[in-house]
Amino acid sequence: MNSEIKHAQDPASAPPTAKAHGIKKYMSIGTILPAIVVTGLVVVALVTITGIVRKAIDNKGLMPRPAALSSYVCNGFAVPVHIAYRHGMDAVQLRTSNVALKGAILNGKIKWEQPANGSEALEFTPPTEIVYDDAKSIRLIDGSGKIQECQR
Repeated sequence: MNSEIKHAQDPASAPPTAKAHGIKKYMSIGTILPAIVVTGLVVVALVTITGIVRKAIDNKGLMPRPAALSSYVCNGFAVPVHIAYRHGMDAVQLRTSNVALKGAILNGKIKWEQPANGSEALEFTPPTEIVYDDAKSIRLIDGSGKIQECQR
């Protein structure tokens, strides 16, 4: 019996307590993991928002700057012609040494803003349609129905 009392008072044989002390109580996986995930998501959100705001300031608005038109040289017309065009955009420009025309493209067809004045000054009928384009060339149908190829 004396050994039983001695055994009960021995701190090494006492059952562990359920309470953790100090920082150990916050180190459980149930509380630390969500805090790390939430902090990571907040950092990612702040970096993304900062990037968007910086781009908006650089572009002077939320929309990106319009891309410049690509320039092609056409030698098959009566005079050398420069066509400015970019696939996917609805604008086209035609320039010679003394005339500049602007037009719009709808389903490959070119509608010039002032075709009567432009054709008189050009001495030929401006192209009416773009039938093919790639990074190095475009093919146009001129006013007489012939296909003209222009190179970049």
